[in-house]
Amino acid sequence: MKILFLSHRIPYPPTKGDKLRAFNIIKHLCKEHEIYLVSLYDDKKDKKYLPGLKQFCRESSFFYLNPWLAKIKGFFCLFFNQPVTLCYFYSRKMQRKVKDYIKTKSIDLIFVYSSSVAQYVMDQDLKKIIDFVDCDSSKWKQYSAIAGFPLSFIYSREHRLLRDYEKRIAQAFDHSIVATEGEKKEFAEFISTEKFTAVANGVDTGFFKPVFAPQEKKLIFTGAMDYFANIDGIIYFCNEILPLIRERIPEVKFYIVGSNPARSVRALSNGKDIFVTGFVEDIREYLKDDAICVIPLRVTQGIQNKVLEAMASGLSVVITSKAVLGLKPQADKNVLVADNPQDFASKVIMLLEDGDLRRRLGELARKYVEENYNWERNISKLDEILKSMVKKYVI
Repeated sequence: MKILFLSHRIPYPPTKGDKLRAFNIIKHLCKEHEIYLVSLYDDKKDKKYLPGLKQFCRESSFFYLNPWLAKIKGFFCLFFNQPVTLCYFYSRKMQRKVKDYIKTKSIDLIFVYSSSVAQYVMDQDLKKIIDFVDCDSSKWKQYSAIAGFPLSFIYSREHRLLRDYEKRIAQAFDHSIVATEGEKKEFAEFISTEKFTAVANGVDTGFFKPVFAPQEKKLIFTGAMDYFANIDGIIYFCNEILPLIRERIPEVKFYIVGSNPARSVRALSNGKDIFVTGFVEDIREYLKDDAICVIPLRVTQGIQNKVLEAMASGLSVVITSKAVLGLKPQADKNVLVADNPQDFASKVIMLLEDGDLRRRLGELARKYVEENYNWERNISKLDEILKSMVKKYVI
């Protein structure tokens, strides 16, 4: 088939959540189909990565989304009955290219990655499938619960309007996919999920491998550090949990590893026991040395790829119950789950003081990931979905 693939961010390099999933879907689909990719990108540094997708796509078109202009457009959306998300991710140039591909390339199927770009094809009669990835409206609801006024009002408004829009998308599209069964249940609260399928993420267990070389009492958190949920979780950890750990183990060191750290995150770095690295070329340099991965997230949606990568690397993990919900059943048997600061700190301390327990949990985590999170095996679910949607599709 000729597939028009729309993405809100360039799906390359596959180094973090949404890019990682989109890239692996494209990589799988291009084996049997022609991919016409149309994508936005909001970081000019990403331009150097654009050629990396040529081997997977018949044609590709990319459009720069200026973050400041997008925020201004989003602000004006507040005066109309429309989600800020839609204004933020709208590009007239991208809209023209989408219509051009549909008109000239005999497109058989439209694959939309993320609800924010469904707006480009809502009125098209072609077969359409959307990967919601996660339930974005639920994320905004969580944000509103922990933010102060006026942000709480804005986030609550976005939750309400985006939820209505998600309903319209699910009704307009022939099939919808999400990353977890939990996400499917969230959608089921406000819309029929008869045409929904959970397609789990994966992790490259050949790339992420256990490397044990104990050097220090080391904690690690990885992720995009300009993302609200990560910022909130890290500040919470440093203010509420880390001091309790220091009381028992004063030599503990905490590494915050991820691109574009916000000012509030950079301010946490003291050069003594809290280190903010910014972007790193190879995350594996930190996922080793018998470190403990901490996931103190209070706002979460979908699968946390940072957790899968840590588990594949054989690290022990302490995680909140919200963050573990996105994983498949039995995940909580292979990690330590804690929600309040005292319990979270005590479990980290227990692992820091018991090397054998760290190793056992790391081995269980690695085995769990190998059994449940193979990219090719999980994404192959798409083959049957597409076959049922487009009858001329041949495996």
